[in-house]
Formats: sequence, structure tokens, C-alpha cells
Amino acid sequence: LTVIGDTPLSRALSVLAPRLGLPTLVIAHDADALQFPDAQELLRDDQDIPEAFKAVAHQGFVIVATQGKRDMQGLRASLAIQARHRFFVASERKAQVLKAALIQAGEDASLVEAIIAPAGQPIGAQTPQEIALSVLAAVVSLKSSAGASPCEGKSTYLSDTACQPKTSKVPEGVSCKSRPSESPEEKTFKKNFVEQQVLNQKSCCDA
Repeated sequence: LTVIGDTPLSRALSVLAPRLGLPTLVIAHDADALQFPDAQELLRDDQDIPEAFKAVAHQGFVIVATQGKRDMQGLRASLAIQARHRFFVASERKAQVLKAALIQAGEDASLVEAIIAPAGQPIGAQTPQEIALSVLAAVVSLKSSAGASPCEGKSTYLSDTACQPKTSKVPEGVSCKSRPSESPEEKTFKKNFVEQQVLNQKSCCDA
């Protein structure tokens, strides 16, 4: 998980996310490292993202939690990372305005339009901690649904055969609709058993 911004919300996210098993990287321009003690790594420049940082953040989730402080820079930083999903914590109207500005500035329209905003589950969150919980709930939901089945939303690296249903090999001479035929020995045993049961019942009744 990558959190972008130097705000009360970004700090709350950097504290809560690791407790949910989400190692957290932070991009916070000119931030005090002491404000993000739980971050796995802190990048203090939101305009020049090193390749090594991008490699660690690759295919993860990105949350832009700038809250009015360097919003455009934070959104551009999120687009510089090949993320699985990007979230922007903002109102729908604000998100639309900034998305339009990004596209007009030459950013990839498909990536910009895919940014999830408003972000978070509708739990009536008010405080930074509650909003952090709401957004992380959305992250966990997407993460869980993505991992529900290896063949659901199959990636290109999965071969077609990997997603074929597994079938058990049917023994030769056995069909799926019938049981194996009985051997002569089994038939003789069954006949003798039935005859013995009849004799026993007759003997009981005669007595």
C-alpha cells in the first residue's frame, strides 16, 4: 500500500494499514519522518519518484490523502506508480475537476478515469481515523475479491489450462452413470447370501 500526502488522514492510514497486514510506503513532500513511524519507507519528494520506490509499490494499492495540500502533485505521483487501484479521498465534484485538469495536462485518460473517488466505504466517517478505516475497508474488499479465485478476472500470465476445471480420471470400463459390472464370484456370493437369508426367515417362522 502506498499513501500519498502529509495530512492527519495520511498519518492515520500509515498507522492503521500495517495493523491490517498491509506494509505501507508513504510519499509526503517535505514531511517530518517522525510523523510516520510505522511506514516501511518514506519518500519526501512527490515529484521525482525513484525507480526503486516504484518497483516496491508496483501492483499495489495507492491512496491519495492530500486533502487540499498538493492535490495535483499527489495525483500525478499516484499515476507514476503502476498500481492495481488508485483511491483519491475527495468529494466527487472536486475529483471530477482535478481529473479533468489532469487529462487536459496530458495524463493518460484511462488511468485518470480509473481513479476511485470518492474513496471509502459509506460508514459515516468523520475523524481522520474513521476515514482511514473507511478507505482501508474498501482496499481490503477489493483485495479479497481479487484473490477469491485465481481464474476470476484472469491475468495474462495465467495459462488457459491453469483455469480449466479439474476432472478425475474415470477407471476404464466405468461410466459416470453406472456402477462397475459384477464379477461371477460376486454374483454367486450375493445369490447364496439371499438364499441363506430366506432359509433363516423360513426356519424362524416354522418355529
